Amino acid sequence: MITINVPIQTVSELNARDHWAVRNKRRQAQKKAVYYAWKETMFGHRTPQPPLVVRFTRFGPRLLDDDNLRGALKYARDTVADLLGIDDGDSRIRFEYAQRIDSDYSVTIEVEGSKKM
Repeated sequence: MITINVPIQTVSELNARDHWAVRNKRRQAQKKAVYYAWKETMFGHRTPQPPLVVRFTRFGPRLLDDDNLRGALKYARDTVADLLGIDDGDSRIRFEYAQRIDSDYSVTIEVEGSKKM
């Protein structure tokens, strides 16, 4: 299993009432942070091949409901799928979501091969 820790603040994109430029800046920052954390962790290792299970754990001061949790992690999910070279809707990859209360924001991404999907 590969574990990647990304120090990013995720918010409920479904409930965010931000200006489009603020939302775009947040999207770019999250994608860049996930990209560089992935590259740093994976340096010298082979990219995992499907079938895969990718678990996102969001850390933050408040819990989000299920649909907002998925929305908050959308940009991270899109970036991981791009790095794996797989469409995020492909049946060979399963995404799982969790969250924990913490005073600091961050996201942990765990990638593991799956024998059965």
